[in-house]
Amino acid sequence: MGEALPGGHAILNHNSERIHVTQRAIKEMDMRNFLRRDRESGLRQIKPEFVDIMAEMEYGTRLMRELGSDFSGPAVPICTCPDCRRLESDLDRTLTPDEQLCRVHEESEAAVRAVRSKRLQ
Repeated sequence: MGEALPGGHAILNHNSERIHVTQRAIKEMDMRNFLRRDRESGLRQIKPEFVDIMAEMEYGTRLMRELGSDFSGPAVPICTCPDCRRLESDLDRTLTPDEQLCRVHEESEAAVRAVRSKRLQ
């Protein structure tokens, strides 16, 4: 899926600029056939012909919030895939306070989802 980094996975936007997104965003774009492989870098790239279609998507969707209106990617992508979690645990001491707060928020959301799913069973 792209190279795993503590801040997400590297892909290229339609202007061939490197951005970092979560694995979930890559899977969603791949399912919609919005990605292709860039031969020079070996990274996945957002197909330029789909930028107009993607721009018409509702901005409130998770994918568009992550990509941003100018497709520059999020300021701080936090990917929860196993590869990123493993790298993140190695670099735990280098997280900024904002990143640590985001991690705590994600963990609390996961706990709430687990409790809710148990209630529904």
